[in-house]
Amino acid sequence: MTKQTRGFGDETARFLLCHSCFRVEINLESSFCRIVVYYQRLARHFVDIVRKGFDMEIITEKVGAVFKMAINGRLVVSTTEAFKNALAEAISENQWIVLDLTEMSYIDSSGLGAMVFAQQKLSEKGGSLRLAGLQPKPRIVFDITKVYRIFEIFDNIETAIESFPTTE
Repeated sequence: MTKQTRGFGDETARFLLCHSCFRVEINLESSFCRIVVYYQRLARHFVDIVRKGFDMEIITEKVGAVFKMAINGRLVVSTTEAFKNALAEAISENQWIVLDLTEMSYIDSSGLGAMVFAQQKLSEKGGSLRLAGLQPKPRIVFDITKVYRIFEIFDNIETAIESFPTTE
């Protein structure tokens, strides 16, 4: 069932697509789209997705000879390509890289694969990748896969940076 409504005096048009368990609202003037979920189980899942988000932010900083990359958000298959590109650029210009994972909320196998690949590339050029601030939820993935064996993991970013042989 499709329905068009108009606001009172503001000429805002909205199109509603209704179904038994969801409604999609599209506001033409503000390019706004909202999905209202009625079914309780779907609503919990949808709110969880909106709250956690699928976005990842990478913040970089040079600290002496060490290149620091802070990963904020979820490192999953949908964000791994951007992460790989940022890592490739960092590897081409730096020998020592530390990943600040204090704000990384989740990681999947694609994110782990990108980290392992980066560690291998840095090892080939005599460098190293170190991890700092790994949180409990992502740590479970590291523990289950036993990938923690190939990385040096530090509790905080300062200790990780100081662990490199050279910091200008």
